[in-house]
Amino acid sequence: MTSYQYDDQGNTRQRPGPSDATQTLTWDIEGELTRLVEGGKTTDYLYDANGGLLIRRRPGTTVLYMDGQELRYDTAAKKFSGLRYYAAGDASAVRTQTSLSWMVDDRPGTASMAVDATTQQVTRRYPKPFGESRGQAAALLAGRQGIPGQAGRHRDRPDACRRP
Repeated sequence: MTSYQYDDQGNTRQRPGPSDATQTLTWDIEGELTRLVEGGKTTDYLYDANGGLLIRRRPGTTVLYMDGQELRYDTAAKKFSGLRYYAAGDASAVRTQTSLSWMVDDRPGTASMAVDATTQQVTRRYPKPFGESRGQAAALLAGRQGIPGQAGRHRDRPDACRRP
């Protein structure tokens, strides 16, 4: 498929996906993406009353988004993991079970660099013009939920699909 299809509200209904399989998208009455199907794999999204992403279910992983944190469940390994975001003025940090990283923002306010608090190793994120990552993004910088004080909402490659 090389063309796009839209619904009456301008939401993308079908488009070519990154794997060349057709993506089929379903939207709710509030204009939020609720389902994405690509190549037989389905990702479902559930939102809270304010329109914030609450749960994302995809094959192998379920993520619960809470204020400033993500709780992930790997269904194959039957293990939980989590991320916690901290904001203090212009500074922000991300904590996992094993690390703490300081986030450095670019001019629009999106985390573009992470500095490991222990090793001081720097990891950069190089975005394309509309925010998707160019190349392999570091796990901390490719988080799905907006970090407090950061530009944009959750990041999830397939949901950047509304017609301009």
